[in-house]
Amino acid sequence: MDDFIVGHLIVGDLIGGDFIVGHLIVGDLIVGDVIVGDVIVGDFIVGDLIVGDFIVGNLIVGNFVVGNLIEGNLIVDDLIVGDFIVGNLIVGDLIVGDFIVGNLIVGDLVMGDVIVGNLIVGELIVGDFIVGNLIIGILIVGDLIVGDFIVGELILVGDFIVGDLIVGYFIVGNLIVGDLIVGDFIVGDLIVGDLIVGDLIVGDFIEGDLIVDDFSVGNLIIGDLIVGDIIKGDFIVDDLIVGETQPDPTRPDPTRANPTRRQFSNGADSAYASVGNALKCKFRIIELLENH
Repeated sequence: MDDFIVGHLIVGDLIGGDFIVGHLIVGDLIVGDVIVGDVIVGDFIVGDLIVGDFIVGNLIVGNFVVGNLIEGNLIVDDLIVGDFIVGNLIVGDLIVGDFIVGNLIVGDLVMGDVIVGNLIVGELIVGDFIVGNLIIGILIVGDLIVGDFIVGELILVGDFIVGDLIVGYFIVGNLIVGDLIVGDFIVGDLIVGDLIVGDLIVGDFIEGDLIVDDFSVGNLIIGDLIVGDIIKGDFIVDDLIVGETQPDPTRPDPTRANPTRRQFSNGADSAYASVGNALKCKFRIIELLENH
């Protein structure tokens, strides 16, 4: 172990089954200003969290306050972190409602350079976001250039429930954290292999209120996640309001080859509705970037 520096570590009740750590290698962990207003979380339930290799460099923590931490088995091989630099993180009120994850399976995710300028969002209100099984083979992304990223109000409401989260290799640079305050965190079996992240540089992150009703996803399974450089540009979004979009199981389309394919209440096909919405969002983003 290089340097493991902790300022104040306050723990309420720490109940753990088996806590097994192989090699804990920490590089430099530097935190700018992390300002959090009110963080209100309903139920945060995680089923099985399986991570490949988790590698960390130096870990420097200021004040770490934990209420009740209940864990079954926590097994860590190598924890190595490179450079993780965060400027100012200011959060107003963070309220989390129901966050349900079903099955999300991703093969290989390869990204080139992600450049983000300024992203300005007024109010983001999402109704119910329910995802069944999402299976992705190989996802390759080239360069993603966005303007400034500014979020107005982000409110998450309900419970945060995760089924199975499986990650292959996750590589992180340097991780900088100020004060971390946690209420009750309940984990069943947490197995971490190698978690590797490149360089993540964030300037100022200012967050108002984010309100999300129900966000349901199946199981989240990720193979290899490779990210290049992330730099911020100018990305401006006004108001994004999403209601509830769910398929109507009682309305099959008899004109299609597969009459059991579901349609949404607005007549859109369930297999293509998300693609059309994604294209509309993409064209809107391009138009906003060109006008900006």
